[in-house]
Amino acid sequence: MDNLVFIQIDNEAEIRDETNEFSFVLKPSPLGGIGVFCTHGIKKGTRLHLFPRGSRLITHKEIKLKTEVFGNNKLINFCNFYGVEDKEGFWVPKSFNCIDVGWYLNHSDNFNSIHDEKYRYFNDKDLQGGEEITINYNHL
Repeated sequence: MDNLVFIQIDNEAEIRDETNEFSFVLKPSPLGGIGVFCTHGIKKGTRLHLFPRGSRLITHKEIKLKTEVFGNNKLINFCNFYGVEDKEGFWVPKSFNCIDVGWYLNHSDNFNSIHDEKYRYFNDKDLQGGEEITINYNHL
């Protein structure tokens, strides 16, 4: 993986106030694993369209029922790995085999993006093309 090259899709130096499906790429992160990187500069306060398909709630009751019926823990394993848990259950991708780029956001104490009450993400500062987009997992 060391020979992967960042593909410049747009003018990285250009700062935009909107994002689309070509604004983000996945690539190896210096924070570990895979991260989300912007392909062009993004102006502070811009909505980051990281979850175009949205998410779904799998309730604790549904997990328990499916585990009893199917006799395995695959669903809870996927929920624990990919999901964000709340009191009702886990918020997970619409489909585990087609995951939106936003599910790959890495944690950083020096995060550069935040979410509102509806979990729409916005960058908290100007981002440069090629910069990794990070969030604070403690704010989920």
